[in-house]
Amino acid sequence: MATIQCRKRKRKDLTEEQEWNTANLLKSLQKKEGLCELHTHLLGMGNASFWVDTILTDRRILPTQDHFMKKNQSSLRRDLGPLIWNNSIQQFIDSEQVFNFFGYLSSHDSLLPEYKDMKPFCDLISEEFERKKDHHKLTYKENFSYDVVFSLENMVKGLGLKQDQPRDMLQCVIEEKLGVYTRSDWNHHFFFKYWIIFNAREQKLEIMYGMQAADLRMLIGETKSIDKLGNTAKRDARAHIINAFSMMNSDGTEPRSVDFHSFRGAFTPEFYPRRFALKDSLYTQRLDLLAYLLQHVLHRYSTCVPPVKYCEFSVGCGDLTRPWMLDVLSTFCIREDLHGSFKSLIDKNCFPWLKASTSELKVDYRFLAGF
Repeated sequence: MATIQCRKRKRKDLTEEQEWNTANLLKSLQKKEGLCELHTHLLGMGNASFWVDTILTDRRILPTQDHFMKKNQSSLRRDLGPLIWNNSIQQFIDSEQVFNFFGYLSSHDSLLPEYKDMKPFCDLISEEFERKKDHHKLTYKENFSYDVVFSLENMVKGLGLKQDQPRDMLQCVIEEKLGVYTRSDWNHHFFFKYWIIFNAREQKLEIMYGMQAADLRMLIGETKSIDKLGNTAKRDARAHIINAFSMMNSDGTEPRSVDFHSFRGAFTPEFYPRRFALKDSLYTQRLDLLAYLLQHVLHRYSTCVPPVKYCEFSVGCGDLTRPWMLDVLSTFCIREDLHGSFKSLIDKNCFPWLKASTSELKVDYRFLAGF
């Protein structure tokens, strides 16, 4: 009995000591003018609410392909079209010129020598791309996707599936998890197709087999929160997708602190690709969403108490050696002389969800190259 009472007393003393240490730490932090955040992995940041509720289910940020292609929506294709880098002048090509280029491809289905503004676009189209395009009988007019396409490979990673199975089998498992087979009217809808996409991260046109964001948005219940979804299949599908973006419980609810122990150390795409795969599809095709993520993180840092005034983001060496990636990532620098051409696109209101002013984001940030 004495031993038990001694143990209880020790636990009580330990708890009181922890509470005292926590209280002292909070008091100490409140006296600080600013904090530093070191070695933060940028591309893995943003919780499920940010990626699913703020981006994926917002048609303003991710319009459907049909919306893009309406005759009266040329301004949408112009403002949210591909971000193409001009190596000769080291800046993004004017959106009007890009709009005209893709209009030409849609009309002619190839880049002919007589196209007057061909030079900045020559490197986008490789021989391998042309062979794949012809093999799958694709055309720019019918198969170029302005909507983000989630590749089958990234869907497999995002849903935590084993990749050592035939592609058709993996597709069936994905469609089952997303509730495709629960409605008879979806039996004739092809959720996975071959698309022509622009890989803005690598600055090239690619053939991708995958699902458009609009279809995924429909399968997870559009803008309804998971607790408001009466359809079981959509609720389960949304839970799967929420878990593809953040460390949550299997039903999509918030995890307890003890649940994070199972994820300890699993925070990079090399060690735990599941939480990165679908994010990768988003900012690989839409660099403005990478800027949106950075703005979101900087806003949180600048508004916490005390604020974070200096941050070092870890970004892959491959991305940091691409000038167009640095151009985007420098958008919110305190020093205006470091701003690139992407900032001028924001000033023209091409991406209205990105604030033109950086005065609120008073965080000095740097990048660490990850190898």
